[in-house]
Amino acid sequence: MVMPKKVDPIERRKLFAEAAISVIAEKGLENLRLVDIAREAGLTTGSLTHYFNDKDQVVAAALDHVIETALAQANSTEDGLIPALLAFLPLDRDGHAAARVWLAFFSQSIGRPSLSCMHRQYYEEFVEALVRILSSIPALKSHTPDALTTTANLLIALVDGILVRATLDPQGWPPARQVQHLTWGVNALTNTTTHLEVSAQ
Repeated sequence: MVMPKKVDPIERRKLFAEAAISVIAEKGLENLRLVDIAREAGLTTGSLTHYFNDKDQVVAAALDHVIETALAQANSTEDGLIPALLAFLPLDRDGHAAARVWLAFFSQSIGRPSLSCMHRQYYEEFVEALVRILSSIPALKSHTPDALTTTANLLIALVDGILVRATLDPQGWPPARQVQHLTWGVNALTNTTTHLEVSAQ
């Protein structure tokens, strides 16, 4: 008797989340269908609905995967602030897919408190991760938590701006230009940390 292959539910949910990212990046949230996600994953719609009750749950899993992947990459780098921030930019195919998912959620969040809450929580995680990195930089260790938090929020605004431009105009904003502008922005913001601390008092 052949025993059925045991399925890891965590890996299966991850597979569907990655499939949803690909479909959202190609078609947008408005045209997202469960059948397309299942087809992208190489499985049946019935298999998909075994792990997710509806489309909203799959979409939330896709966004979670995008954020967790970027945060894990940012937190794992030992090369400093700029490499950590690069984890959030669309520098390759996967990065562009992730950015399109992130931007799709912006429009969907308007008037939907649950999605707005998710975005707010994710940004709070971004800030915490960046404050940890900033506080490890010798030149910034003497600065107050408020100053570091302000700098982290400004850095996130910088990343968001580059992400939007590069996602909407990938040819005009290739990876080299993204890295260049991010580097300039980071240097400018970290050099004004002292001013931010004085202003915050």
